[in-house]
Amino acid sequence: IKKDKSLIFHLILMTFSLIFVIGDSYFIVRANDNVKMEYIPLFIILLNLTQAIFSVPIGRLVRILGAKIVFVIALLFEIFAVIFLYYGILSAAFFFLGLFSVTFFNSLRIFIAKKAYNKASVFGVFYFMYALFGSIGALIIGYLWKNYGFSYAVIFSSMGLIAAVLINLIR
Repeated sequence: IKKDKSLIFHLILMTFSLIFVIGDSYFIVRANDNVKMEYIPLFIILLNLTQAIFSVPIGRLVRILGAKIVFVIALLFEIFAVIFLYYGILSAAFFFLGLFSVTFFNSLRIFIAKKAYNKASVFGVFYFMYALFGSIGALIIGYLWKNYGFSYAVIFSSMGLIAAVLINLIR
């Protein structure tokens, strides 16, 4: 793992952005506030279909632009998803959430596969960081949403993601 120290450091910085991600379960809760329950599965289908359709093109994009640039694009997709969710444009919100998910995972998985010496250990670190930062983020987003309202969760998410984009562009 010593040979992958620098890579793991960059991976931790990249996955830290998950603290600011509003996850799909919150999208479903918000969608339920805006449409009847029987339409919710259609949004989940859109989310999964988007991931399936764009998986290969995003993989090609990583090959062309590089994993770090595509990772930044993933963060931008999440920002768009959150904005559309805020304004109640649910189809666009779930579409961009699907783009975020497939772009985030493809970029980081390819990044690890290309750069890691000990791939298995680095993937283990990645999934640990994904679970850790994703859980912390879900707790923070849930706390803000419950105690201060949905708009505070959106502000937290958007500002954090914009900062993550800027940090990843300058490093």
